[in-house]
Amino acid sequence: PPRSTPSNSSAASDVYKRQPGEGALWYILGVLLLVSFLPRLSEIVASIYILAIGDGVSSIFSTWRNKRKKSFLKNKSLLSFTSFVIFSLPAIVFVGPTAFPIILLCALVESIDLWINDNFLIPLVCTSLFYLL
Repeated sequence: PPRSTPSNSSAASDVYKRQPGEGALWYILGVLLLVSFLPRLSEIVASIYILAIGDGVSSIFSTWRNKRKKSFLKNKSLLSFTSFVIFSLPAIVFVGPTAFPIILLCALVESIDLWINDNFLIPLVCTSLFYLL
């Protein structure tokens, strides 16, 4: 059963709806997806970098969302989206300029409020785009 929280903010109630370790489980499943379906090590490393650094930094900047203007992207700010993109750019070192559209789409997908955890959705997007590009 969901725990109740003394706070009335939606952000606090969203945290209590998740189960402990849920994000870590989705992260592991996402990495397994990458390792299972991407043929080149450089693509796997670039995808894990985008997931670990881009998503992590974006989460840090999204905690400032109450102080900054919110955008149309779930509870994330434009600063959060931009930080995802900027801090993911070193993935270009692993796969070349192919990484740039992948980074942009992953940042967009991470920012949209979807029913699936972004720790799995980002690797799914990376895997799909590496096959298409």
